[in-house]
Amino acid sequence: MTNKKLYFSYGSNLAVEQMAERCPGATVFGPLMLPNAVLRFRGVADVAYLKGAECAGGLWEITPEDEAALETATKHRAALD
Repeated sequence: MTNKKLYFSYGSNLAVEQMAERCPGATVFGPLMLPNAVLRFRGVADVAYLKGAECAGGLWEITPEDEAALETATKHRAALD
């Protein structure tokens, strides 16, 4: 059984080289347009429903270790703001 999950990325997490370094267990699936969705920033980014909108990003499969690395990077960036 695998603990991998799908991860929707945006911004700098679209950079394959950066993700390869930060999340070595991640597999990129490619670009993804989410219909009827937008990014909302409320301390963290969330995808929210908005009829007629489109949200551009990327789709990855990540491991629990990759998810932890992404959480650490997010907390580090927030501390710099």
